[in-house]
Amino acid sequence: MAKNHIRYAGAGFQAKVSPSRINRFVRALPEKKRQSLFSVAEELKSAGLIETTGEITHSHAENIDIDK
Repeated sequence: MAKNHIRYAGAGFQAKVSPSRINRFVRALPEKKRQSLFSVAEELKSAGLIETTGEITHSHAENIDIDK
C-alpha cells in the first residue's frame, strides 16, 4: 500500500488494508468519533488498519476538523 500524509497534520501513514475497508470502517464509527481527523486516525490506528509514521497530537485535533 502507498504511503500517504494526513492533510494538515503532517503525519504520515501507511494503509494496512484496502481503501474500501477503511471507508467502511470510518462510516461505521459513531458521528462524534468522525468529527475530527485526530479521532478518525486514532480509531484506524487502534483497529490496526493504518500504521502512522509521525505523531498526531491533541493539538492537531483542535485545528483539524473533517468537513461534513
